[in-house]
Amino acid sequence: MDPDTLDQLDQLGALVGRIGQFEVGVGAVPGGGPMARLGRLVGRGRALEVLLGGDDVPADLAAQYGYVNRLVPDAEIEEFTDTFARRIAAFDKVAVTGTEELVDVATLPEDGEFAPGPRAYFATAGRPEHRPFVRRLPENGLQQPDGIEEDLGAAVGRLRQQP
Repeated sequence: MDPDTLDQLDQLGALVGRIGQFEVGVGAVPGGGPMARLGRLVGRGRALEVLLGGDDVPADLAAQYGYVNRLVPDAEIEEFTDTFARRIAAFDKVAVTGTEELVDVATLPEDGEFAPGPRAYFATAGRPEHRPFVRRLPENGLQQPDGIEEDLGAAVGRLRQQP
């Protein structure tokens, strides 16, 4: 199966997982895909909730919002993904590609919509006024075993509210 096809399928979520966009919490505009795609996936209000709230979204809520298209138990995700990919790979390539292209036209943003996101991110990430806060993250468990990544959105929110 074409790797691009797998990349463009909506996300699968493990039942124990959570996803989120914490960038606003550290003083940056989220760059790239979230700004161009998230509103189309979940709607404007939910996209603003996810992006501006900067909190972690539990798997069940992510599925309810349409952020992920299906929840699969963690122990079954590899088998599910492999079975699904092999099924599609067995189908006629012209039919698969044609279907994918038409769904892309109807649902994906134009390429030009992606450029403003990274520009906004690089213009806002690393600003001097946010460096003291960003330096606090490793002190509080960022990039450490059993660190705050498991609950990053909540941790950023808690730390922002501390003096």
